[in-house]
Amino acid sequence: MSESPVSQINNGDYANWTVDEVVSWCKSTLKLPDDNSLCLSLVENDVSGSILKDLTLDDCKDLCDSNLKLAIKLKISINKLNDTSADLASEQNENINVLLKNLYTTLSHKLQEYESQYKKLRMDVLEVMKTSPSPIQHTQGDYFEQKRAHTPATHIGTATAVVKSLPDSSKSASVVATNEPLKQLRASKEDSCERVLKNAMKRHNLNDQDWKQYVLVLCYADQERILELHEKPVIIFKNLKQQGLHPSIMLRRKGDFEEVPMSNLNNHSSNDNGNLTPGGRL
Repeated sequence: MSESPVSQINNGDYANWTVDEVVSWCKSTLKLPDDNSLCLSLVENDVSGSILKDLTLDDCKDLCDSNLKLAIKLKISINKLNDTSADLASEQNENINVLLKNLYTTLSHKLQEYESQYKKLRMDVLEVMKTSPSPIQHTQGDYFEQKRAHTPATHIGTATAVVKSLPDSSKSASVVATNEPLKQLRASKEDSCERVLKNAMKRHNLNDQDWKQYVLVLCYADQERILELHEKPVIIFKNLKQQGLHPSIMLRRKGDFEEVPMSNLNNHSSNDNGNLTPGGRL
């Protein structure tokens, strides 16, 4: 069963009425009989709901055969339809506005809550960063003993090279005992071997005025060589370490090695690219 015109009026959709629905509405609202001239005029002029809402008083007079009283009643009823529709639209708009305001309020509260949480989290992070020890990039390189926290597998080796057979007096004069680890020493990349050598002697409580009697020995892979005074041990050490050669540096006294015969110098030069393996008197 289709919905009655009165029910449709309450729903505010009278603009979609058909001609028959308009006629039914007029009969119900104005208490008209079926053979009333207004009903016939509505059918003849094809007055649907979309036309009904725009009828003027003069239009109503024409439809009512100049029956002014009936025309006025018709116009008043049409105005009530328009008012009902306007009220419904206004109510809908008001409901939409309320929903939008509620949504805005909810979103604002959520945003404020998130902003507050973000600020608190940010302050907590900053506080942790202030109180926690942060890694510091030193400009100096420790190449007698690296920090274990960073590269435990590439610590610079200790002085474990076996001292050649010497009289007991010579052994007692050695700077570092056979298996005694060198003390920690820090140096920058630009420090020369001479400077590092002097600092190492001070570190080991040796008279730095006798520095010319000592050398730094670089050990890597299966090779050893004495560092020249102009060389920069830190740079050399790091380069070898990056190559995975596990370098180590030892502080040794000159003369703690066997002499290399002069006839073997050429062989050493050709095999080791000019780097003489320690063992001769310097």
